[in-house]
Amino acid sequence: MSDSKLLVRSPVVKLTTLSPESYGEVVRAAVDRGLYFDPSWHANVSATTGYTLSYLVASVSGLKVCVLPIFRRRILCFEMLGSPLAGSHTEYIGPLLLVDGLSDLEISLIAQVFFEYFTRWSIIYFNITFNNFDQTIQYLKLMAEFDRLMPSMKLHSRSGLIDVGGGLESVHQRFEGRLRTDIRKAAKSGVSIEIYRGEDIGKNIESFYEVINSAFLRRNLMPRHPKSFFEGISRLEKASPKFFLAVAEECVVASALTIEDGTRTIYFAGGATPAGLKCSASSLIQFKAIASAIESGALFYDIGGFGDEGIDKFKRSLGSTEYFRTSYLYEHSVVRKLLPTYLKIRRLR
Repeated sequence: MSDSKLLVRSPVVKLTTLSPESYGEVVRAAVDRGLYFDPSWHANVSATTGYTLSYLVASVSGLKVCVLPIFRRRILCFEMLGSPLAGSHTEYIGPLLLVDGLSDLEISLIAQVFFEYFTRWSIIYFNITFNNFDQTIQYLKLMAEFDRLMPSMKLHSRSGLIDVGGGLESVHQRFEGRLRTDIRKAAKSGVSIEIYRGEDIGKNIESFYEVINSAFLRRNLMPRHPKSFFEGISRLEKASPKFFLAVAEECVVASALTIEDGTRTIYFAGGATPAGLKCSASSLIQFKAIASAIESGALFYDIGGFGDEGIDKFKRSLGSTEYFRTSYLYEHSVVRKLLPTYLKIRRLR
């Protein structure tokens, strides 16, 4: 018998694409991973933003082990893509591990095939944002592999999370004093809150949309979301959308939208008119939205990302705990130079 050692072959990881129908079957077979992986969410984003959508799947020995939904936009002969793509109004979508028990080598090879795909010459922009609420060991190992492959591309954005599991009174006690004062002020000013669930928003979505964009319009900026996007959300059962309208003197002065992602209720969008700001309607609408989330069984209330100091101050007054979202972003030099000009021309910045 030969004393020579047998060589152990490395597993072969292949990258292919899935049709939306096949993706839906794969996701249904896996454990529920939340709203942003749901095909209905992707379909609404694609239909209302003009982005195309594709699904990359990594397979080991023919077994599908990881899938990455990707939004795409083509500029001349170049591609901009992301999981999610900027402007898709999606917090995260990838990657999604479909099986347990992957070896460290397999996880490393999965990251490698995605990295090689993203670094093709024709791609001038790509983004990957991980699901911060998936803390399984193999998912963290996958993040570590992306750290190794793209150390200079790693970014952190901040958001805030409120633990609402202890009930409304406990949450109210953690509010800053000035916020509690503003809530009382709004109630004494005669502000009332109307709640519409899903498609019940009906024609009131016009008022909702006008109010959330009022701040952009006052600064001569274009709205960040098309109205059709919110109309699509109103029909998504998976999102369990709730629309909140603050009314004072028969006028809508503030509005908000919450959606559900697992045990989180997310403050997805909102705004106020000058009259709404004057009577602190935004404070009362947040209080009612949090109360409604607790009634629906949420454990956490996510107040959304930070980035505007004025709005951030208000969000912090809710007693939230900050957390980081991990992303990997690549921008070609052409994009870095031209994007600011493009955003200014389009009145987006």
